Amino acid sequence: MEWYEDVDKSGRREDHRPGWLALKQRIGDPDVAAVIVYRLDRVARSVRDVASLVELCQKHGVAFITADGVIDTTHGVGALLAANISIFAVFAQFESDIARERMREYCANKNRAGVRHGRVPFGTKREGSGYDARFVPNDDAPAVVR
Repeated sequence: MEWYEDVDKSGRREDHRPGWLALKQRIGDPDVAAVIVYRLDRVARSVRDVASLVELCQKHGVAFITADGVIDTTHGVGALLAANISIFAVFAQFESDIARERMREYCANKNRAGVRHGRVPFGTKREGSGYDARFVPNDDAPAVVR
């Protein structure tokens, strides 16, 4: 059994996911019998990417199975669901889009409030906590100016 994962990688663009690309290359090999994924929404965030993976599995006679039991192409109902995979993939993409919108709104709210968010930039330190936190120059600030 082989394990492919893209830790700390976004599922939005497949070219940024080396584990995903390695899995897709391996599917055509004769010793691959099944692709088992944790959940469909963890595979990819785009309908096109999920559909292409399932299609690739079907083309090579490789079973596609989700660990949560929703899809298992080795059974008739699972094969029917896999044929309509885009319905499930749409929900995964929708969840991803909602999360992106929430993050944009969070950042916009922080900016409107004048509060810096994210990592502490080099040459600064965080002063205060919570919504009152500000980044102020630290001892490294002259290096940043130079």
